[in-house]
Amino acid sequence: MTLFFQLLVNGIAMGMIYALMAMGLILLIRAIGVMNFAQGDLLMIGAFITWALTNQVKLPFYAMVPAALISFALVGIVFMFLVYWPLRNATYPTATVIATMGASIVIRELATLIWGSQPLTSRPIIRGFVQIASVRLQYQYLLTILVGGILIFLVFTLFEKLYAGRMMQAAAQDKYAAELLGIPTILTTAATYIIVVTLASIGGFMIAPMFMVNVTLGS
Repeated sequence: MTLFFQLLVNGIAMGMIYALMAMGLILLIRAIGVMNFAQGDLLMIGAFITWALTNQVKLPFYAMVPAALISFALVGIVFMFLVYWPLRNATYPTATVIATMGASIVIRELATLIWGSQPLTSRPIIRGFVQIASVRLQYQYLLTILVGGILIFLVFTLFEKLYAGRMMQAAAQDKYAAELLGIPTILTTAATYIIVVTLASIGGFMIAPMFMVNVTLGS
């Protein structure tokens, strides 16, 4: 039973990471209307950024978290302007989808160029464990479950309850009508990409201490 509960918690933690990736894909489809084939590679970039902040820069936890989030947001903005923005008025939406496939290859090769092809080991974000009877649960996995649950709730609230989420969906359904109504489509698009990339990168942030970090992590 001890092994069962440990595997259960570990499985839920991994499920949360997959859920963050899937939620980013669904969010982009609902808000922009395109499929992102580079989502797994963005998770990999998040893992490498986490590794760099914890092992190279050696930031403490309270400084590493905001630094990582700012880095993820910047990656999202760069991704939007390099991949989506040049093709925003393309006749066929598949052009953007193909661009994300190309971006996936570019991101992977850039990661290989910067960090190399050898797997890297990242220090735990949070150390220690909690003992419940004979079951030992690591804080790292419990933190992943907690963070994943909070993010899923926040994204659901954004799209179902908040006006900002409705603006994103309106811009996706009819960009020109949304602009006539005063909705700043460039801001809603940028916000969408920041959220999508941040979700994937947070998945990498949480998974980096659990597995070896390498360029195939998000594949």
